[in-house]
Amino acid sequence: MEDEKTSSEKKITFIDYVILVLKRKKLILSVTLGSAVITAVLVFIMHDRFIAETRFLPPASSSQALHRPCSASWRIAGLAAGTLTGTTPDLYSSL
Repeated sequence: MEDEKTSSEKKITFIDYVILVLKRKKLILSVTLGSAVITAVLVFIMHDRFIAETRFLPPASSSQALHRPCSASWRIAGLAAGTLTGTTPDLYSSL
């Protein structure tokens, strides 16, 4: 009698999970397809919103550059970004 395991002591195997998924496949498929349909409908109903914000800053004068030691590194980073994209930003063309 010790060899017989009760239901609480039975170990769950991978096959048990596969059987469970196969039993519930209608529920799984209906929830997945329902979510996909609702998402598709909402995507086509929603209005497109594109928000862009740009700030142009005047070049720093020599007295301001002394107070901000990291400002030169930001300018160099901007130049590097321009060379990576193949274009030179107009803001940094005067350097």
